[in-house]
Amino acid sequence: MALPATTPDPRSGLRARNLARNQAEVAAVALRLFTERGFDEVTVDDIAAAAGISRRTFFRYFDAKEDAALPHEEETLAQLRALLAERPADEPVLVTIRRATVTLLTEMVSADREIAVARLRLVHDTPAVHARSLELRTYWETAVRDVIAEHLGVEPATSLVATVTAAAAVGAARAAVEVWIADGADGDIADYVTRAFDVLADVPPPPTPTSG
Repeated sequence: MALPATTPDPRSGLRARNLARNQAEVAAVALRLFTERGFDEVTVDDIAAAAGISRRTFFRYFDAKEDAALPHEEETLAQLRALLAERPADEPVLVTIRRATVTLLTEMVSADREIAVARLRLVHDTPAVHARSLELRTYWETAVRDVIAEHLGVEPATSLVATVTAAAAVGAARAAVEVWIADGADGDIADYVTRAFDVLADVPPPPTPTSG
C-alpha cells in the first residue's frame, strides 16, 4: 500500500520566517554599529548586547561577525538564479547576465538606498568583509557558470568557456559596484554595470599565432 503524502507542517514555514526576520534585525543592528564605530571596533558581544540577545543566539544566526555584514547573500543569490532563469533562451549569454545583474542591483538599491550603500561601502572599505565577500564569490560564479553551460549545452564543471566567462562576468559586476561606491554612489548603478559589461564585450581576442 502506498504511503500517504506528507502534509507540510505550517510551523516549519513560520519558524523559517521568524528566523529570517530575527537575522535581519540583528544584521541591521550590526550594520549600524559597524557604520558608527568601524568594523574592527565592534565585537560579537557588542552586537548581541545592542540587539538584546545572547552571544549564543548570535551564533545561531551567523557563523561569524563578517557574515552579519553580509546577511542576505543566500537570498540574493537565489534571486539572481531566478532572474537568469527568466531570460529568453536565445538571448546572448552576456546580455542575459548583464540584464539580470542590472535588475538585481537596481532592486536592491531601490529598496533602501541608504542601507544598500552602507553595506556595499563596508565591503569596499573593510578588508575582513571584503575577503569574506570574495569567498562567497565562488557561489555566484557557479550559478552564472551553470546558466552559461546550459546555453552552450555543455557540462558546467568541465567547460572552460563557461567557467572563464562566468568568472569574467561576476568580476565585471563586482568591479562596477566597487567603482560606483568609489565614485560616491551618486549615479545610477545600472549605468555602471552596463558600462562594465560593455568593457567585457569589447575585450579583443588574443592574436592568432603565426607559423614560421
